[in-house]
Amino acid sequence: MSQDELVIYYPDGSKFLSPVELSNYAEQERFLKEQETQRAEREKLLKEQERFLKEQETQRAEREKLLKEQERFLKEQEQIKYQTLLSQLKAKGIDINA
Repeated sequence: MSQDELVIYYPDGSKFLSPVELSNYAEQERFLKEQETQRAEREKLLKEQERFLKEQETQRAEREKLLKEQERFLKEQEQIKYQTLLSQLKAKGIDINA
């Protein structure tokens, strides 16, 4: 502290803050608030990404389920077609097991 600087104290002995100190504290507070805002935004984006990945996994599982159902249906159709052809051959007196 220089000799020409006025220093004022509260009755409890703590020093009044100078305009420069107040400005520094305000700037620090703005900086901390901005950091918190950025952290919250990163967290929000991360949750969004997790939700998107979960949704993609759900869709992939649904596609896989539909493909399996389609395969089962096609096998059933082939079996029906095979049985129909066997019946038609038997009706014409043709036995393929002979």
